[in-house]
Amino acid sequence: GDKPVMPPSRAAAGSEGVVVRIDSAEVDGLGIVLAPARAVTTAPMVQLNGVIVPDSARIAFLRAPVSGRLEAAADVQWPELASRVTAGTVIAQVSDARPLAIPRGGVVTQVGARPGEIVQAGQVLLAISDLSQPLARIAWTEGAPATPPARLVVQPLDRSGRSAAATLVGPSFDVDPATQRPAFNYRMTGTWPGLAAGLPITASVPTGPPLSGAVAVPARLAATEYGAFA
Repeated sequence: GDKPVMPPSRAAAGSEGVVVRIDSAEVDGLGIVLAPARAVTTAPMVQLNGVIVPDSARIAFLRAPVSGRLEAAADVQWPELASRVTAGTVIAQVSDARPLAIPRGGVVTQVGARPGEIVQAGQVLLAISDLSQPLARIAWTEGAPATPPARLVVQPLDRSGRSAAATLVGPSFDVDPATQRPAFNYRMTGTWPGLAAGLPITASVPTGPPLSGAVAVPARLAATEYGAFA
C-alpha cells in the first residue's frame, strides 16, 4: 500500500543543541511574535510562606464610656466586619453619655457589640485596623538565607500578579504555627483589595548576590518540559 506521507521534521541537531526551524509563513500562521530578549540583573530566589498578622500599633478601639444601652447615631449604619470607616464619624451613643466618634480611619476587624444591646463600661464596641501598611510574618524555613534581607517582595497566593515591597521590622516574638520555625516581621509599603489579617501570602527572598547578564522571559511565555506554554 501507499506509505504515509510524513511532514519534514522541524528539529535538527546542531553544534548548539537541537534547533527548531519555522519558516516565516508558519510564524505568521501560528501567531508567533518575535521580540529581542531583555537583559536584566537578578538574584537566585526562594519562595517563603507567610501571613498578614494583626498589628497592635495600628489598631484603635472604640469602647463604651459607661454601662447602658448602645444606640446607633441617626442615619448611620452600624459597621460590619471588614467595613471601611472614616475617622471622626459620629456613630453611636451609650445611655446619656457623649456621642462616640470613630477614633481612626481603617477597616473594622472586630465587632464587639451592636445597637440595642446592653454594654458595660470599657467594653470594646469596634476595633479598627489601619491596613495601609500591613504587617507580614514570614516563616524562615529551610533554604532561606541565614540573615533576612532588609527588603523583599510579598504576593498573595492567587497568582493575580499583585505584589508589594516590604521592609524588615525584626524577628517575630512567635514562631510560625505551621512550621514551628522562627519567623520575621516585614512592614509592607502597599496593599491590595481584600487584604486582611490572616491572609496567606508568599515572599520572594534572594538567596545570593545579583547575577548580571540574565534574560527576562515573561511568565506567560515560559514553556514547560512538555513543550506547552505554562
